[in-house]
Amino acid sequence: MVANLWLAALLLTVGIGAFLACSAVLRSVTSPSRTVYRRIRKVVAQLRPEGEWGPERPRIDWSRLTRVGALWQGFRQRLQDDLTKAGLPLLAREFLWLALACAALGLAYASSSIQLLLVKVIIVVGSALLPFLYVKQVQATNRRKLDHQVGDALVTITNSLRSGTSFYDALQLASQEMPAPISVELTRTVDEMSLGIRPEDALLRLVERTGSEDMDLTVTAFSITREVGGNLAEVLDNIGGVIRERGRLRAEIRALSAQGRFSATSLALMPFVLWVVMDSLSPGYLNGMLTQPMGREMLVVACVCEALGIVVLRRLVRIEV
Repeated sequence: MVANLWLAALLLTVGIGAFLACSAVLRSVTSPSRTVYRRIRKVVAQLRPEGEWGPERPRIDWSRLTRVGALWQGFRQRLQDDLTKAGLPLLAREFLWLALACAALGLAYASSSIQLLLVKVIIVVGSALLPFLYVKQVQATNRRKLDHQVGDALVTITNSLRSGTSFYDALQLASQEMPAPISVELTRTVDEMSLGIRPEDALLRLVERTGSEDMDLTVTAFSITREVGGNLAEVLDNIGGVIRERGRLRAEIRALSAQGRFSATSLALMPFVLWVVMDSLSPGYLNGMLTQPMGREMLVVACVCEALGIVVLRRLVRIEV
């Protein structure tokens, strides 16, 4: 009876998570106007005084009720910002349901195949963290792609400025000519400027969304030129040259440190691979490490040393430019 209840709860959780994920994807594909309306309302709300929109639907402000509510609201906002930066068409609550569904799948697998409680907990927690790790990975990938595209975008903007167009038209041309992900971010910036936001503020929001150092350098140069005056095309051309040189140095350093990064990854994965191989060749041989007190203490010490080794190796092969 208890097993049937657990199975029903797991199936219900998985079904809800799958339904919310599918509905989010379908909404982003078939109804993009909702996303556009939400962005326009958020931007225009910053330009109009409070109360000009008229009475709104009453909402419960959990942040005023409890400190836990404030922390929860902050977590949801940060999660929504991360999803936006990653370009995933999901709301925070839908993503949390998806993570819960992954945890339920991990729990179902661990309950049917694993006997030790510690391993079950590790599997469930790891399954719940997989969507968050995926978001971080997508963010890092988009940031690397965007860093490679900033120099080319500056070339397009500089040539447009030298031909006599305005900065707004040059930015719009770059958003149309460049590929994703920089085209998506520039399009959003152009839309915000068309709604009345000052170019400096729109570009600062662009830097906050992307988190790119090259973009920050470009926006800083643009803001200084707007304040003190000067040839904007020449300034952006010089910034573009600096960014391209930094990109060349990054590529060269990445090539020179490839062997070190491969060695670090191999050493980090070796203990886990050896554990799986030994347990496959001789089942039950390593059970003493999990059942005996001394074995568990040795595993804890080994995990701590493994974590410290990973941190040290990552520090050694990471070179900032």
